[in-house]
Amino acid sequence: MIDLTGLPEKAAEAVRTLVEALRKQAATSMPAPPSADDWRQLFDAYLREVAARAGCYPEGFVADDSRETIYEGRGE
Repeated sequence: MIDLTGLPEKAAEAVRTLVEALRKQAATSMPAPPSADDWRQLFDAYLREVAARAGCYPEGFVADDSRETIYEGRGE
């Protein structure tokens, strides 16, 4: 329960509108998390996908994901 005592009617209506929008969003956008077995299957499928891409890169390729490279040229 939200106490709207003392708020002007326009402000109270804005709060009601916001709360209703949040309720609708929560009811529609939060899927149930996968079970442990489902999560394991999804993770294993992801690992297979990653392994399948291994041949797409030149031999000896290593991604340079260092902080220096990521932020290079940003005026640090």
